[in-house]
Amino acid sequence: MDKILEIAETRQAIQYLKVASFVVFLHDYLVTLELEVTHIWKSNWSTIKVAFLVARYLPFVDVPLILTYSLYSGLTFRDCYIVTSAASWSSLVGVGAAEVILLLRTYALWDRSKQLLIFLVLLFIGVFVVGGVSTEIFLRSIQYAPLPFPFMRGCFPIAASKLLYVDFVVALVDETVIMLLTLYVGFKRYRHSRSRLVTVLYRDGVLYFMCLFMITFSYAVVLIASPPEYIDLLNTPHRVLHSILGARIVLQVREIAQKDRTTSAIIHRRGDTMS
Repeated sequence: MDKILEIAETRQAIQYLKVASFVVFLHDYLVTLELEVTHIWKSNWSTIKVAFLVARYLPFVDVPLILTYSLYSGLTFRDCYIVTSAASWSSLVGVGAAEVILLLRTYALWDRSKQLLIFLVLLFIGVFVVGGVSTEIFLRSIQYAPLPFPFMRGCFPIAASKLLYVDFVVALVDETVIMLLTLYVGFKRYRHSRSRLVTVLYRDGVLYFMCLFMITFSYAVVLIASPPEYIDLLNTPHRVLHSILGARIVLQVREIAQKDRTTSAIIHRRGDTMS
């Protein structure tokens, strides 16, 4: 009984963390919506725009599903499986879109090297395939039990394969490779650059990696070392952080690029006036 009470308290704390993560996501979305309207909605369609929109808006699908899984009390075991599967696959695609943004940022820093692009695309495909396989194995392995107390809500997993950690291990490898490429090209080519655009691409890339590495590493440790009730401890913070950071990189780069173009146009007009 004490163990069950401990599990119930743990689940409640995790539910609070999920709700808090969604609130952070909504706040960031509202804060940056004006920038998105200016720099994304009015822009031409491109790979980076598609990646941005997928990374930006899929949390409106999978995070509410995660909250339903955690907070709704009327779900059957099959409902739990369906909701968990939908949320997991949506999250995988959304995180993948955020990784595409990171990939394209690295590609831009390397002066659009075709050889590097091929390497990064192959790396991304490998990571995504491994992630998809481990996710499917994990979903098929989850076992649910009836809620032990009437005050508890959501689904109650009692067992699941720990193989899902493979997804996060390969993600760590992918992010580490991209980070090393960023550090190398930054030191070799851009350490003396005064371009604000290059500074944002490089600085934000480093910060992006550090944040994602910490949350991904922490989630992998939880999956490997923790009991089943901790399976979804960090899934919502991990999901939300990918969306927020991926979107902010694109928005900040485009905002600075727009300011640089505006400044150049003003200088050009002043030059015409003075000549």
